[in-house]
Amino acid sequence: MRHLTFFAAALSALCASADLPVTLVNNTNGQFADDDIYVAILGEQKGVGYIYYDMAKSTSAATVRPLNESVNTLPGTGPFTTYADVFTKLSDIPGKVVYLGDTYACRMFISFKSPMYLHAFAQGYAGADLNNPSDPNATVRWELVEFTYAPGSGSGKDYDEIWINTTRVDAFQYPMGLELWSTGHYPYTKRGENVSYKTVIDKWNSTLGNTVYKDCLYNLITKDNVGGIIKQPSKVKSIKDQNVFDDYINKIWTYFSNHTANIDMGLLGRWTGKVEGEKFVLTCAEGHYWQPGSVATIDAKPDTEDVIEGAGVFASGSDISKTVQSMFCAAFNRGMIRATSDLQDWNPDGPTKAFSGGTEYPCNEYVKFFHDPSISSGGKTYAFSYDDTYDQSATCYANNPTRATVTIGGFSDSNPDPGTDPDPDPNPGTDPDNNQSLEKNFSADDHTQGNPFAGPYSLKLYPSEGGVAVVARFEGNYEGFDGPWLWNYTNGFEETKMTSAGDGSYRYLINNVAPGTTVTVAVKIAYAGGMSVSPQVSYVVPDKASLITSAESTVEDVTYYDLSGCRISHPYGMCIMVKGSKATKLVMPVR
Repeated sequence: MRHLTFFAAALSALCASADLPVTLVNNTNGQFADDDIYVAILGEQKGVGYIYYDMAKSTSAATVRPLNESVNTLPGTGPFTTYADVFTKLSDIPGKVVYLGDTYACRMFISFKSPMYLHAFAQGYAGADLNNPSDPNATVRWELVEFTYAPGSGSGKDYDEIWINTTRVDAFQYPMGLELWSTGHYPYTKRGENVSYKTVIDKWNSTLGNTVYKDCLYNLITKDNVGGIIKQPSKVKSIKDQNVFDDYINKIWTYFSNHTANIDMGLLGRWTGKVEGEKFVLTCAEGHYWQPGSVATIDAKPDTEDVIEGAGVFASGSDISKTVQSMFCAAFNRGMIRATSDLQDWNPDGPTKAFSGGTEYPCNEYVKFFHDPSISSGGKTYAFSYDDTYDQSATCYANNPTRATVTIGGFSDSNPDPGTDPDPDPNPGTDPDNNQSLEKNFSADDHTQGNPFAGPYSLKLYPSEGGVAVVARFEGNYEGFDGPWLWNYTNGFEETKMTSAGDGSYRYLINNVAPGTTVTVAVKIAYAGGMSVSPQVSYVVPDKASLITSAESTVEDVTYYDLSGCRISHPYGMCIMVKGSKATKLVMPVR
């Protein structure tokens, strides 16, 4: 995200200038009629403050209104006598299409058989409290979709951007599906549940119904008779009181009191360190996200509650420390930290697979359950607060989005495909003019970090589809190898997984590169027992290539922004790295 300069007149109705259509699909298979489903969107708009969407007026453009005490006209019980009358029945939304405008930190609330009871203030609103059985929303089933939408017309960019996700950070109440289309770098993304409500509940009971996690299934809902909800363990006192992670934590802290950890943290680079007293002190040994030599600490030994909630010692100290703490917290929730080797790789798709530690290295079973590909599309979901590390969450990002669909009821067994792209990314294809290409052949000993490669390998770059294609080929055997990562130094640093072309090569297309630009890349491969990084290869994009012109180029220095659109000096938490016209989402929020 680049600097987002939002503007709007503080009128009773505020219409955005660039609007994204989101279709709401009722796929509840008759459990809920359209007039049983209530929808509200609350969020913020620069220059205005807190707003809500007037969806009954959403015919071709977004209509947002200020959110304040004046909307509290819905009678209710509980801590307030009146609540915000901001929900619209699905049956009353024109065409079942909502148009998103220039707003951020938004939540789309979807409730069943009743609106939710949200009380508005001048500076926000009081939402549902899953920890309070007396909360007026405890008897109402509800779901969430979160988003920030930044049209280019409101920020001086020549492209629009959206970040949107379903969430299981608090609970599963009803299946939800999300699809996003764009003409940008990610043409199609699909997230959400593949299966029906009954399938989720039945599988939960058969898998975890006789374990400590059984108390997550909970039912105070009286507005419908569908059944209970599954609360995240952070909302279940009996699980936290069982100290399910304490033995695991003690084992890791003891091991690294006597051994020096050497941890590959993906985008954060490689970190080394050990436990000193009760404090884990780590130093960045290699990387580009933080300066090598940077120090991060976990100031005390965590406990089960810290792991489950992503809180306490996993959310304290400096920005540098918080990013490293998020990686540790995620690795515990996924059961990936081992007390058998100083070398650690916490990529869930790497040699040490997520949720594979058994009873010796236990995971958060709620997180494991909802990451099951038979439950969630592609095995990706937002099941705990740091689930965005290593891009495992349900977040969908697109530049130049064209439309989205929110499917209430999820994909309900009818379309379990984890995301076949109806409009695939351009295939780098073959070099249209071999004279424009650059190919470098390397021996196994040609490496700059980690171990020597297992055999010869090559890197080839050539212009393609308005960008530069990078093709990597490897010889030799690498146990646990599932494809290389491209290190792109062209304008800052970015690490991206390359895609198998099916012919033994791996490819990636670097978009929007002007003629004359020097593109600099390397490749990293990870495998059982180590990693290898190639030397850098630099390639000057030829003038005669079919690329964007220099006048159209938006390549700039790397900048970072938080999700509200504010520029930050250093990346931390869930933030956006922008290079030219491409934005990349980085690490989870750790505030």
